[in-house]
Amino acid sequence: MARRYVSALFYAINGRGLGHLTRLLAIARAARELCAALDVATDFEIVTTSEASFICDDFPVYKLPSKTAVGERGQRDRYVQRAKLLVSNLVAAKSPDLLVLDTVPYGAFQELAFLRSYAKATAYIYRHLDEESARSDLVQRHLELFDRIVVPDDEHRADEYPASRAALRKLSFVGAIHGFDATRAWSGPRVRAYFGVPAEKRLVYVSAGGGGDGRAWLDTVIDSVAADDENFVLAGYGPLHRGERRYARNVIPLTEPSVSRYFPGVDAAISAAGYNSYQELLAAGVPSLFFAQRKGLDRQDLRIAEGVRAGFHGEVAEGATVDLLLAKLEDILTGSDRESIRNRLAERADSRGALRAAVALLGVAASFDGSAIDRAALLEAAEARRAAVSGTDPDFIASFRAYRGWRAIAATPPEVAREQDVAASSFWAGAAARPAPLEVGRQLVALRSELGLGEDGFRAVLRALARDGRTPRGAASERWLDDLRALVPHRRAIGERLASEPTSLGRLLDECAASGGADDEHDGDAPADDAADEGVTAEA
Repeated sequence: MARRYVSALFYAINGRGLGHLTRLLAIARAARELCAALDVATDFEIVTTSEASFICDDFPVYKLPSKTAVGERGQRDRYVQRAKLLVSNLVAAKSPDLLVLDTVPYGAFQELAFLRSYAKATAYIYRHLDEESARSDLVQRHLELFDRIVVPDDEHRADEYPASRAALRKLSFVGAIHGFDATRAWSGPRVRAYFGVPAEKRLVYVSAGGGGDGRAWLDTVIDSVAADDENFVLAGYGPLHRGERRYARNVIPLTEPSVSRYFPGVDAAISAAGYNSYQELLAAGVPSLFFAQRKGLDRQDLRIAEGVRAGFHGEVAEGATVDLLLAKLEDILTGSDRESIRNRLAERADSRGALRAAVALLGVAASFDGSAIDRAALLEAAEARRAAVSGTDPDFIASFRAYRGWRAIAATPPEVAREQDVAASSFWAGAAARPAPLEVGRQLVALRSELGLGEDGFRAVLRALARDGRTPRGAASERWLDDLRALVPHRRAIGERLASEPTSLGRLLDECAASGGADDEHDGDAPADDAADEGVTAEA
């Protein structure tokens, strides 16, 4: 029997910062959602040295001290020895299907060569590094050890990600990976109402990253922007911030994670160009001014230069004069730069990098003998998720599972296979997403509720409709939905028949179709035959 779960350990060990952890968290959440849509359980855990490990409160997290924190107490060498042993024992005990590293391909304690023997497969998130580091023998030798290498960038920039011939065939370019999700972000009016921003005020987001950096210039920027009474400032101090925060009648400090959900309500932003902040602001379409910080392997200056050339945003030097800063801000708030930037961002493709990365990783798991992941179904679920335009995890998951379960009864196997082929082709080609399956799924979920049925009862009704050609296999979804709607007035009788004599359900449905009327004036919701609320399962 296929194993009905997938296990993974996400290794986010690269200092005390947020970038690597945020990226892996976005991938883990996307992978978990796809598995839930396929009715496959997940055992995902995270090990990290980030001081903001609390942002992963929806996953089990193993928190280690960062080298920076330990180094401040002069215990770095001893700590490295202990940490290497701790991480090795953790991976050995878990023996995950997937071990996923970010940024440092050899492991923070140079232990990858040893760890990989404990995992079925290993994957690496190959974020952009400075050229000297990327081409080093240490990096290149370790790239060859991975089963899959996920690049959070576009394939036309492949030259910036050097890899040997052996490693090259393992690369998957998925586009930018970040935490912003337009389907779950707040609307502009909701953001302004939440923070109490008057309609005539301009809402400006100001940030210097996750919070682990110096704050002198950030406070200057906040005070300068807030000095104009027309502006209302969201001060993004970040989850790692420690110390004082600015408060004023038009300044609200933010130290919470996932602030990107507020971005649709922001008129402009001034921010450091760390990978996640940069990508999230661009994905949300916010006209922004970016400044570069020196951050080890992360070349924020190069990121800004490329974005300016593409017309995606403006730039300002850290420590610039207040007059220059405010003049540049005014340009992206009211000047010609604003419309130009907004137009360029609207043209910028939404790569759904976290979703594509999740597919790449789960695709590795699908290759294992007895895997719970079916590759065709995985791509179909990913394409459906790409088509989602609103709602929450349960909405997508329930709708997709309802659609998939209905189709298993309503369509022939060749029809199912053809539809999966179309979905897979559309997903990889980035073609216009097809919202129809999710919309059908939503209607099926709603009709099941109207009929007052649980999962098993609804499946029995679908099978009874399909039996003997009442609603023939291959019939359009509209026919099925109409036939189900016609049963709603008879929900009491259907519920009673399912409880007392389920084998005669088909005959009752024929009687219902012939009568056309409701049961009686006392008709009400029949008791559900089970407590499930996930829609029709794939085993239908």
